[in-house]
Amino acid sequence: MSLLVSICLLSLCTFIGPAVFASDADELLKKGTELRRQGRDMEALAEFQQALRLQDSGRALAQVALAEQALGLWVDANLHLSQALQREADPWIKKNRATLESARTTIRGHICHVDFWGTPAGAEVAVEGKSAGRLPEVDTWVAPGEISYEVKANGFQPLQRTLKTPEGARVREHVELRARPVAVETAPPVVPAEPRAQLPAAPAPAAQAASLLDTEPAPGARPNDAAGASRWWLWTLLGAVVVAGGVTAAVLLTRGSGTSCDRAPCSTWN
Repeated sequence: MSLLVSICLLSLCTFIGPAVFASDADELLKKGTELRRQGRDMEALAEFQQALRLQDSGRALAQVALAEQALGLWVDANLHLSQALQREADPWIKKNRATLESARTTIRGHICHVDFWGTPAGAEVAVEGKSAGRLPEVDTWVAPGEISYEVKANGFQPLQRTLKTPEGARVREHVELRARPVAVETAPPVVPAEPRAQLPAAPAPAAQAASLLDTEPAPGARPNDAAGASRWWLWTLLGAVVVAGGVTAAVLLTRGSGTSCDRAPCSTWN
């Protein structure tokens, strides 16, 4: 039973809720319109905004835009009035289209139309810190004077500029981002090691002996010939020493083997 009651109440709210909101929104719109006639545009804008929150209708959106126009909020008025005119099926918009179109023309005479175009496709364009769209083409309306804009995309260097925006004019701005340079990793330079001092090699014993006899080979002789010549002189010298020694020994032996008469006269014993 309680479940049935809950379903009935929910169904009742489903049908009654929008009607109540619509009724409240209508009351707010009437009140806002009366305030507009009295020149109390700021208060009227608050009533219209409240009505738009209760009921998202073309009429409420258009009334918000007209109040913003009266207050000199040209950029916001252009945005909201353009959104309202896109609701072509709305009966209130159909009925008042001519008046609303004329109001939008007046509003756009107080702002500047900027057309950004360029590369790369997909780059984001931000005007005064707010995203306005993506390339290759972005149409936006801005306040007259001077604006700052930024264009950025992954893999490209961002672009930041300022742009003069005359009232009631159209400005075309071309942008082209440059690709970021690719970083190339370089190996650290190789520092050559300082060469170690090398000590001269000690000469071989045979070379030492040869150098004592003949340190300088004959002109034009090869190193091996010089070494052979040194060894020849060494063996010659050694041979001479051996021969001289042999001769000396023979002499001494000969003298030792002689009689005593050879050393002194002998007496004859006969």
